[in-house]
Amino acid sequence: MSYFLVGAVALAGMTGCAMDAEAKVRAEVDRWVDIGATLYFDSRMSCTAGVFSLSSDEVKSTAVHAVTIREGLSILRRGETAKFQSNTLSPNDISAQVNSMDMSVGNGMIASGLAARDCLSDAWKDAYQAALVTQGATLIFQREDNTLVLVDHASRQVFFARGDV
Repeated sequence: MSYFLVGAVALAGMTGCAMDAEAKVRAEVDRWVDIGATLYFDSRMSCTAGVFSLSSDEVKSTAVHAVTIREGLSILRRGETAKFQSNTLSPNDISAQVNSMDMSVGNGMIASGLAARDCLSDAWKDAYQAALVTQGATLIFQREDNTLVLVDHASRQVFFARGDV
């Protein structure tokens, strides 16, 4: 009987676990881009998704700008945070190109983006999808902890995504 009780208590404790705390995510995102109010946040054991208002279009230098996909891969392989932005490519296009050049990096990027959908409310899924396919939107990726950030300049929103890749 005591094993049952210990197991039940452990299971109950695990259901309340979250991958990230909102304050930690805000601080992480704020290293790369100036954010305002939290518009949405949810974190579970397998994913985290956050949406923040964009305060400034400038992406800070702590995210190294990748002029090409190949350069971005080099940045990521060195353990640095890479920023990708192209007027002719969407974040979805960029992640597909990264994946075609290096599946280990690309799969992490894609998996984080997909995992976030599980933590987004239905009301935010459409906006997230729109940001993914918007040409000119900024994609920031940190490989170390599979952090994906989308900056949708047109909607003035910043999306944070992390999954248990």
